[in-house]
Amino acid sequence: MDFLLTIITLPDFFDGETDCIERLFDTGLESLHLRKPGCSEPEMRQLIESIAPKYRRRLIIHSHFHLADEYGLNGIHLNSSYDGIPKGFEKMTVGRSCHSVSEASHYGGICDYVFLSPVFDSISKQGYRSAFSLPELSGAFKNGTLGDNVIALGGINGDNIIRLVETGFAGAAMLGYIWENPVGNFLKIKNLLQ
Repeated sequence: MDFLLTIITLPDFFDGETDCIERLFDTGLESLHLRKPGCSEPEMRQLIESIAPKYRRRLIIHSHFHLADEYGLNGIHLNSSYDGIPKGFEKMTVGRSCHSVSEASHYGGICDYVFLSPVFDSISKQGYRSAFSLPELSGAFKNGTLGDNVIALGGINGDNIIRLVETGFAGAAMLGYIWENPVGNFLKIKNLLQ
């Protein structure tokens, strides 16, 4: 299975965001998470509609879940306020954010994938420090506590991405590092993984 690279949008909208997103898809990005905490449904609709229809199957939405079906998006991403998959979304890709090995182990058996964070000290959230050691996580992958659908999140950059592959993660979700130079940093990470 290939190592999955996914990107999470910045929490706030910005000028040129759609162009950035489409350039990332054009350079090989397979998955992008639309995470805009507190945004209204009309704002989320406007963002989705601004992205070319050919890319919408690569989008995962973190709020206003009914828009996933309406626009033909890839799926939805749940936070800790959800214990299971919401009715009507069982046939879509469904992921969940997790912050402990036990949580990732549990929800990894329910969802298509889980984010485990923060694996490294966060770049985008000051003071959000890692609670994990890579050797312990590697052991959890080897003994089956963590499955093959766990994606690392938190503090990921060009200096540590290979360590995630070696640890056993299925992929990496990036936010802070990528948006410093979206296409340039994505290509750097992509090249490191080849």
